[in-house]
Amino acid sequence: MRNKNWIRLIAGLACLALVIGMMPMREAHAESALASGFVNTTKLNLRKGAGTGNAIVDTLAKNTAVNIYEVSGTWLRIDVPSTGKSGYVSGKYITVNSASLTAYALGCTSGRVNLRKEATSKSTSLAVVAANTGLTIYSADATTGWYKVKVHATGAEGYISPKYVKIVSKVDKVSGTTATAGEITANSVNLRSGPGTNYAKVDKLQRMDDLTILDKSGDWYKVTAIAINKTGYVYASFVKVTSTSPTATPGPTTPTPKPTATPAGSQQGKLNAGGVNFRSGPGTNYSSAGKLAKDTAVTVLAKSGDWYQVVINSTGKSGYVFAQYITLIAVSPTPTPSASPTVSPTVSPTVSPTPTPTPTPTPTPTPTPTPTPTPTPTPTPTSAGTPTP
Repeated sequence: MRNKNWIRLIAGLACLALVIGMMPMREAHAESALASGFVNTTKLNLRKGAGTGNAIVDTLAKNTAVNIYEVSGTWLRIDVPSTGKSGYVSGKYITVNSASLTAYALGCTSGRVNLRKEATSKSTSLAVVAANTGLTIYSADATTGWYKVKVHATGAEGYISPKYVKIVSKVDKVSGTTATAGEITANSVNLRSGPGTNYAKVDKLQRMDDLTILDKSGDWYKVTAIAINKTGYVYASFVKVTSTSPTATPGPTTPTPKPTATPAGSQQGKLNAGGVNFRSGPGTNYSSAGKLAKDTAVTVLAKSGDWYQVVINSTGKSGYVFAQYITLIAVSPTPTPSASPTVSPTVSPTVSPTPTPTPTPTPTPTPTPTPTPTPTPTPTPTSAGTPTP
């Protein structure tokens, strides 16, 4: 009887194993990449661990496309789509594609530090973050310089003082590569009609589905799913970039000299500090086109909040600079000439002659009339002997 029970038990276990073996295996959830990027140095060692003491897995050439999964201190855990190899590289030799991450940089904490609600040490502490914790650094506060960050380990967002943050890999805002192809990294991923969860579902995509990447809109890729030939939007975290192409630099091959004339209604100024970001819009959330040196001459076109729209006089490039870093220079306004200016000659003043005084005529004296002598009467002779009465 005992042997029969053992036989039945063994037979039952065998049947159970057979049933389990016939059931479809559920695929493990694939890890989502933080971002994609490319090698920015001639040769870069891919290692088994985060440190130069670890064995070399491969050597990567410049511009090799990579996917970034983790920030480990100042090292990144990556994989290489072209070879399928994975490992660790020093973060400073990787540039993050701006098409895959809307941020300033990837970084890590340099010590145990508070994650604050606002960009000041007086703000509420949301959490205490351990040293060497990976961060996405979105921007720097225009007033305090504190970084707005996302903590990779928890997904919490807040502000950390830049004194406690190390920049590991910067996001490329000017040039680099653009994602052109990819694949889905999880099952039942929604393909939507627009870049957000409020848009309608077009279809569902499965792990390993190939994509043609058409564009990037925030945290969403516009893609065409090759197997079903449908176009829509997929959340970028569920896309593994498998192919990239160099981003074209806009503008003609032969540079056109930029005029240095001051635009009408503008004012001259200069930078009063060095290393100031020259941004594409009036805020720290806009991309930086580079940094300006102290005393760089600019023409201020307009003001938008706390930002000036300016033109760099030496290059003609237009952008925005935080107003407190610009000192305005007072200049005399230049008169606007008429279409056909008529030059008016300078008239020499006519000298008024000193009038010649009219001489006062000397009065002609009235001659004193000569008195007419009174004639002496001739006495009438009298007869002799006649006495005078």
